[in-house]
Amino acid sequence: MDYKVYDLSVARQGADLVCANLYDFPIQGVEIVDPFITDEEKAAMFVDDMAIDNIENSEVTVRFYLSYEDDIETIFGEIMLMLKNLSQSMTLGSLEVTTDESKDEDWAHNWKKFYEPFMIGHRILVRPVWEETTSIGDIIPEIIIDIDPGMAFGSGTHETTFMCVSALDKYLTGGEVLVDVGCGSGILGIAGAKLGIDKGILIDLDQSACAIARENVATNQVSDKLEVVHGNLVDYIEEKVDVVVANIFAEVIVGVTPDVSEIVKKDGLFITSGIIVEKEDMVKEALSANGFQVLEVLKKGGWVAIVSRKS
Repeated sequence: MDYKVYDLSVARQGADLVCANLYDFPIQGVEIVDPFITDEEKAAMFVDDMAIDNIENSEVTVRFYLSYEDDIETIFGEIMLMLKNLSQSMTLGSLEVTTDESKDEDWAHNWKKFYEPFMIGHRILVRPVWEETTSIGDIIPEIIIDIDPGMAFGSGTHETTFMCVSALDKYLTGGEVLVDVGCGSGILGIAGAKLGIDKGILIDLDQSACAIARENVATNQVSDKLEVVHGNLVDYIEEKVDVVVANIFAEVIVGVTPDVSEIVKKDGLFITSGIIVEKEDMVKEALSANGFQVLEVLKKGGWVAIVSRKS
C-alpha cells in the first residue's frame, strides 16, 4: 500500500494534543519526531519531577500518514480545519506542512524508538512492552507498568498522564473501586490495579482504544481487577464508586462532572487532567457547582491536573 506522509510543525507542548485529535480521522499512523531534543533534555523528561518546563518551547514534527486508497485531499482539509479550531484555545506553533511519499510499511513501528522507560515518582516504572528494563539509574521500582499505546492516547510520557498516575499513587490507599473515563491505553486503570484497588472499570468511546486497553490489562496480569467497556459513563456505572479519573479535555470534563457527581461516594475522589492552564478555572467552577472540593492542583508544561473530593 502506498502512503502520503505529512510532516506538521507543532509547538512541543501541543504535539500530544494534536496527535490525540488526529486519531479522529482515518489516518494510517502517527508519530512525534523530535530531532531538537538534547540528551540532557531527554534525561530531564524522565526524572521524578518531569522538569520539562525548562526545555525551550521549540517545535517538533508530528508525522502522520494517509493512504492513497482514501480521499486524502478531503481528509487533509478536515485535519487543517481541526487544527485551526484547536489553535483558538492553545498555541500550536507554525503548523507548517511538508509532504513525502512512502511505500515502507515499517513506519508503523518507527515511533517506538522515541518511547523509552521512565519513572513516575520513586516507585513506579513505566516501560514499553518491548523493553525489559527493571530500573532507571540506581532506582529500583516497586511497581512496573508495561504499556503498548498503539493507536490509543496514554503512553504515560505526556504531562497529563504523568500527573494522573502521580495523583493515584498519592491518594489511593487500597481497596477502592475506580472508574477511568476515556481510558485510552488503560494506563491509569492499570496503575490503580497495581496500587491496590479492588476493582476498576475502564470506559472509552473508541473501540480501538478499548482493544488496546484490554491487551495492556492482560499484559500486566490485572484482568481479574479491571474491566474494559466500550461506551459512556452513565450506561455502565450503577454502583457508587470511590474514585473517578478522567484524563480528557476540559470541555468534556465539564460535561461529565454532573454524572460523576452522581456515582462518586461521599468523600470520594475525582482526578481530572487534560486541562490547559487557560481552562483551569472553568473546570474548577464545574467541580464546585457539582459538590466537589478541590484538594490539589498539579501543573506541568502548560497542563493542569485537579484532585477533588465529593463533599
